[in-house]
Amino acid sequence: MLNKVTLIGFIGKAGENRKSQSGLQVLKFPLATQESFKDKSGELKRIVEWHNVVKFSPVQDCSQFAKGVLVYVEGKLKTSKYLHKLGVEVYSTSIIADRIFILRETKKDLPPEDVRTSVVNDHIVDDDIPF
Repeated sequence: MLNKVTLIGFIGKAGENRKSQSGLQVLKFPLATQESFKDKSGELKRIVEWHNVVKFSPVQDCSQFAKGVLVYVEGKLKTSKYLHKLGVEVYSTSIIADRIFILRETKKDLPPEDVRTSVVNDHIVDDDIPF
């Protein structure tokens, strides 16, 4: 069995860095991915999906994870269940990240069709990104 997620997307809100009750550092941020296609009329359509990303210790410097930064995330899916204050059971699915690499500092720096880049700090080069 395999539980593996690979995403490339833009951070939707600055990352939050906290300590868990057990003392682990926890980084959380929302990630937007986008799918584009042409409908039957030839009009370009875009679908945006939002993902909750969670990274446990060791966490990188949280200031790197600002709104609009393009990141590559590898991890696994985890669904949690909790009781809402109204007494309703709620399910939430998150991406538990094993690896996070910054691809671009801001969305405006991104060429339209080219999201491949080098990440000097993590020794990633174009050939390491899976597309």
